[in-house]
Amino acid sequence: MFTNYQKSVFLSVGLLIMIGVTACGPSMETPKTLDGTEAELTKQAQAYYAKGEYEKALGYFLYIKDHFPRGSSAGLSRFYAGECYFALKRYEEAAAEYTSFRDFFPNDPMAAEAQYKLGVSRFKDALGPERDQTDLNEAVVELQTVIDKYPDNAEMVEKAKTKILEVQDKLAEHEYLVARFYRIDGRYEASNARLRYLTEHYTQTDIMPDALLMLGENYLKLKNQEFAKEAFWRVTQEYPSSKSTETARKHLEKLGATNIPAPVLTPTPSEIVEPASTPTPDETVATPPAGGFREGYVVLVREQKISINLIRADGIREGMLLDVYQGEQLVGSIRLTDVQDGFSVGEIISLAPGASIAEDDRVVVRP
Repeated sequence: MFTNYQKSVFLSVGLLIMIGVTACGPSMETPKTLDGTEAELTKQAQAYYAKGEYEKALGYFLYIKDHFPRGSSAGLSRFYAGECYFALKRYEEAAAEYTSFRDFFPNDPMAAEAQYKLGVSRFKDALGPERDQTDLNEAVVELQTVIDKYPDNAEMVEKAKTKILEVQDKLAEHEYLVARFYRIDGRYEASNARLRYLTEHYTQTDIMPDALLMLGENYLKLKNQEFAKEAFWRVTQEYPSSKSTETARKHLEKLGATNIPAPVLTPTPSEIVEPASTPTPDETVATPPAGGFREGYVVLVREQKISINLIRADGIREGMLLDVYQGEQLVGSIRLTDVQDGFSVGEIISLAPGASIAEDDRVVVRP
């Protein structure tokens, strides 16, 4: 029989072994031995990398990093280990290597690029089915560091600014979708809390006019006409070419507003949807399948990207085709590209002539 002390010792040793195995996980790919000098191994690693053989290159770079920690290739091996992981879409491990390079070689000419790639890795690592808003916010922090710490590197600063806007678009889209779900449930105050945060923190994102429009419509439901009018005015004044402007103008007219700015309806090239294929006239009107099929609705339309309320728990997967209906009218079809935790995203693959997909349209999974 073991004493309690012996049991605790065995447990501690077991935990240490487990921690040790976990900690050395990424370096398990390092070859046990490679013949050649540091310079020769580095040259071979770079050759594999140039040919796109990232697994082989990674093994070499990790070996060089571990066996020549103070060598002339110490920085390069860390940076390119990160590049290999990034190319292999192993973003968490890429982030670890970029962080290591940045911390050990903060003044290296490649430090700004490593910092930028660290931010991009955080961004990409957060875009899986369980999108984590914390990771997206961390991506913004890392990208902002490029701007703050390396202001003289114009190329990386410009890339960081562009990527920050892309990350913020994702954060704003998440807030909008949550706000819309609250609105559908009749929880207008909760919806507006999300929308106010969005309109205060993500002012440069494309979804701003849609968010302001929903904010105003929520205020109408809450019988607060003054706040509603303020939100609608912002849409018409700040986003005159938005598709939301005409709806905002109609609300203002009903509220008795005057001198409403005229809309600018000329579409930009990015707003013009060119469907991959167009259904024949016989396909544009159809009776939706009766019972037994999974159905949902359109939550958000952003150019050719359509967000719906169905998720993986509903049995849907990437690549599935769904038909979109307005009443009994078949208006188009989409293919799912990203099934996430609270919603899914698809791309338009066909539209009926003259038709467009709108929020609240019904989606039906094809059998």
